[in-house]
Amino acid sequence: MLASKVSILLGKRLSINQTKQTHAAILVNGLYDLESSLVRQIIDSTSSHSYNTSHYIKLILNHVRNIDVFSLASTIRFFSRNCQFREAVNLYGELQRCGLSPSTFAVSSALKACARIPYRSGGILIHAQVYKYGFCNAVHVQTALVDFYSKVGNMDFAQSVFDEMVDRGIQYSVDM
Repeated sequence: MLASKVSILLGKRLSINQTKQTHAAILVNGLYDLESSLVRQIIDSTSSHSYNTSHYIKLILNHVRNIDVFSLASTIRFFSRNCQFREAVNLYGELQRCGLSPSTFAVSSALKACARIPYRSGGILIHAQVYKYGFCNAVHVQTALVDFYSKVGNMDFAQSVFDEMVDRGIQYSVDM
């Protein structure tokens, strides 16, 4: 009963104070399966990035018992979009250490973060994982790879990835 009420709350747009109250209800009542939903709710409800929001998300992730790939991918994307590139890359590494298989969105967001730092060896490792997980034909992963290699100055690899793309967008056709 309480779990369904909290689930309904997590489906609505909440203020940060309401989110914290909901989080307290989750912890007090042992509804740990809802912690991943809480992370996604915070990311979805945040209209503007703030240090406090990022810090709160990190605190939750450090203590969450049942994290899922979707929540981690959403958080990696959130950090990458909000210029917290090292946090995005570190969280991608944590996803790997937990033994979870990344989603294509986690991979593309981590690659974008590696391109912006720049973290060449991290991006190359992620590129190897693209083959491992079979994401070679995912357009947003391929686009992130082209972007990564061009930003770290390896235009030969950028061209190679571009040439292998099955579905080339008009934007990249013009840019290359």
